[in-house]
Amino acid sequence: MKNHVLCGKPAATNAACSAVDEPFSQMVVLDYYDGPTSGFLQCAECEVSYYFYMLDWDVSQMVRVFALSSMPHDSLERVYSLVGARPDRRVWIPPLLSRATEEQLSALYDGGLQETIDRAAAPEFVVAWSVDGEKILALRGIDASTASHLSPWFDRQRGSDAFDWFGYLGLGELCHA
Repeated sequence: MKNHVLCGKPAATNAACSAVDEPFSQMVVLDYYDGPTSGFLQCAECEVSYYFYMLDWDVSQMVRVFALSSMPHDSLERVYSLVGARPDRRVWIPPLLSRATEEQLSALYDGGLQETIDRAAAPEFVVAWSVDGEKILALRGIDASTASHLSPWFDRQRGSDAFDWFGYLGLGELCHA
């Protein structure tokens, strides 16, 4: 049986697992800080779309831990329409976002992008993703003990106790911030 991560097949046991090199066919990056910090993914096997946001990163900022929330099937098409472009690579930053002013970003979010994000379900999975390799290193389903720790990294209060997402994913050997 193919071990395909984003379809949730290995996550059903809620045990950390290794992943495949190219589990998604598309990553649309909304926010970027030396690598993606939020956006949308599409499963390469079943074409389910997910909204993702960064929970943590390692010291080098090259391995990021993302929360994934499933989206309605038309979400990526809505995003393409809102940004007025279609991807030309697997990991893609819409040109409009890479050079937008604060006013343009505000208009884009107010004009439907925030509504699209708000359609996301509660996070279902946590994944560790390698910026360099553009691949998922590990995945685990969200359980009741971790749900309260699902806050975007950039929203975290300075000095607050951070949850050990790398340990949760069985990647404790990676140094993390």
